[in-house]
Amino acid sequence: MEKSTSRVFRIERSIPADAVLAERNSNSDRHSRRKQTLAPERASGKAAAQLHAGDCAVPLLHTAARARVPLPGARVIEKITALKKEYPGTLVNMNSDAIRFPSMPASEQICAREGPAESMPETDSRMRWTALPDIEKMPDRPRERPLDIHSRAAEADRFLMDPANGVLQVDQAARHYFSALLGSRSRELITYGCVVAGKLLRGDGADELLPALESFYHDRFGVFMNSPSDSEKVRVGAIEFWYLMNVNALAYAVIRAGMNGNDYVSELFRNSMDRIAVMARDVGHDFNHQGYRFAEGAPYTNEDFYRQPDSLAGYSYLMLAAHEMFGDRRYLDESLGAMERYLEFDSNPWYEIPNGAMGSLAAARLSALGYSVDVEKALSYVFDANTGSMVLGEWGGRPVDGLMVGWRGRSRAEAISSVYSMESMVALPYVLPIARYEPRFARAIGKYALNVMANIRLFYPDFLPEDHQSRPDLHPSIPYERLMREYEGKSPYATGDSAGHRSVYGGGYALWWDAVVESTCDDFILRLDTTKTDFMKEAAYPTYLYYNPWQDERCVTLDVGSVRSDLYELTSHSCISQGVSGKVNLRLQPRDAIVVAVVPSEGKVKARGRVLEINGIAVDYRWDGGVERW
Repeated sequence: MEKSTSRVFRIERSIPADAVLAERNSNSDRHSRRKQTLAPERASGKAAAQLHAGDCAVPLLHTAARARVPLPGARVIEKITALKKEYPGTLVNMNSDAIRFPSMPASEQICAREGPAESMPETDSRMRWTALPDIEKMPDRPRERPLDIHSRAAEADRFLMDPANGVLQVDQAARHYFSALLGSRSRELITYGCVVAGKLLRGDGADELLPALESFYHDRFGVFMNSPSDSEKVRVGAIEFWYLMNVNALAYAVIRAGMNGNDYVSELFRNSMDRIAVMARDVGHDFNHQGYRFAEGAPYTNEDFYRQPDSLAGYSYLMLAAHEMFGDRRYLDESLGAMERYLEFDSNPWYEIPNGAMGSLAAARLSALGYSVDVEKALSYVFDANTGSMVLGEWGGRPVDGLMVGWRGRSRAEAISSVYSMESMVALPYVLPIARYEPRFARAIGKYALNVMANIRLFYPDFLPEDHQSRPDLHPSIPYERLMREYEGKSPYATGDSAGHRSVYGGGYALWWDAVVESTCDDFILRLDTTKTDFMKEAAYPTYLYYNPWQDERCVTLDVGSVRSDLYELTSHSCISQGVSGKVNLRLQPRDAIVVAVVPSEGKVKARGRVLEINGIAVDYRWDGGVERW
């Protein structure tokens, strides 16, 4: 039952925002290189109508019970439409009064508050969205429905955990591992961490799987590596930078999701962070190399196209994770320094998407903590279809919007000739939490999530003709590693890389998606959990992102449970329901997004700078202090 009574608060202020900011700023080998070209081995509902956005992008302003602000008048909209043809691109708004185009000279900016709303219905103003240009090029609503990730993840989990299928391995010490690819016998942290963290996020029992994490820590080098310490592969301690950052992030995820009380494993992680920090200083915080040989204490590069400068972003994430875990200021300084260097690149330094995805979350968290960080630039490196990892459009008539290529490649043409399941699935869990820290990106993140969840189906064998895939006989719950734009006249074509066909190290992320995605009564409106995959967060209330891709208002329900709660909406900084329990209706405006936190009714509200807390738990990191009422 929903209760509509209003509630007024006296906001208890502690330190002014400017003082808080001033104080903070003063303290301030995948398979030998897996993306080798290899000819693949041979082997034997009704689509919804696609709706497109209008030219003037009016929904950058959306509704909430807040102070009225005039919307653009008809003359302004006419001018915007004309300018959009002259300056191709997307509206970008940074909470200022100006509507800007990426390619528009500063002298031609249009004031969004120029006169009354002449041709639009009166509405209340919310925060204006910050658009990400290449996400704006995606359809608001994809052609296909989102993949049923719940049944797909449940099927994958049953398959992976059955020893008869050859993926789950148990050594003489009763430690459990998972093969990276179907048919292989590899033991890699990139797979183990992905699967185990996914099971923990879903709430599965995983106690028998946890002891194996220690085996990936190498006493000789003092760091977590991709292969176990008894592996001959790491005799000289050589590892590519993107592997190093990614597998340590997965170790962190496993620890935070299931081993927080294990002091020994926590100390191993601290040792690993210390060793990686020393390594960073050894290379002058310049990751423009392929990797590092810990036995020699020196970087290495086999070919120039293997250089991985974006590892600065992964490094910043790891150092911030260590700071949040141990409270040591040294790690924070390392994170801030690395992020500053990363965002100083004139062009996208992307090499492998896990680094950029982790780095974007680190940027948002640092910004929420009060540091000056360009979160938009960090996200633009992730969602970049021109020089980065993401692809747009169709292959063989099938949409591929939001899928990610494997690595930078020897050329751009080589890079964008294939997309990979791991890279396409790893980004979402890291960028979702950004909507809680920076709600202005909620619409972009929601739109990306909807498109990638629809198009990820192309990696699964039951969504392609048998002659468009290399091994249709293998189990359908594990996706192909690679999707080629074209192979022998067939487009797209699903296959593997140099050592296999189906990817466990990528498909394991279906378990992560299962933990953060929930369907609603509308097939195209998802409930996205912004907290579960934020392993750095302190205590947090359940906070969900909803994106409405339709051109009309839609209503969905949220079950808040039996305890009476309030619903606080982050993009409008306001309470939208009070004293509610059970199922609550949420109204979503056309092509709009909301971020809803379920908080205690009658909780103590306190403002700490720009952070609004309820019972001492941060709810809104961008509270504007503009009103004294809920």
